[in-house]
Amino acid sequence: MKILIRLFVISILAILHLSCHQREVYFHYVDIPDYEWKKNDTLYFSIDSLLIDTTQIYDISFELKHNVQYPYQNLWLSVADNLNDSIEKRSLQYLIADDFGSWKGAGFGSIYQMSLIYKKGFRFATSKNRQLKVVHKMRDGSLVGLESLGLKIMKHE
Repeated sequence: MKILIRLFVISILAILHLSCHQREVYFHYVDIPDYEWKKNDTLYFSIDSLLIDTTQIYDISFELKHNVQYPYQNLWLSVADNLNDSIEKRSLQYLIADDFGSWKGAGFGSIYQMSLIYKKGFRFATSKNRQLKVVHKMRDGSLVGLESLGLKIMKHE
């Protein structure tokens, strides 16, 4: 009887684990060399058209991983994408610490990670390969403490 109960619990946990990951369509990190993002360094994300269903609605976010060496409360990004049929350029500001210097998101030791919403409730107009280009727009020539930036596309809940 105990074996059946354990098997049942393991089965339920496996189903829950798999169902949580079925929303995720695309997830890719770009590591920042030496944790120093230089002003001229562009991060590229390429999305294969086979991953996208044009009848589906998606949420798109950046996933930022940084350490305590990052000296600022915010992060300005310039993003160019062709998620629609034309190129769209946007400047975005994300607050990654509160007014008291406490990091937002989740952290362990000196490393923190947080989701930065890019587009919510987005529908791709056509099925074709897509690309995002991201550069930082901070005044410093090099930003220290940024370890990686990821792009995540998930089916909208």
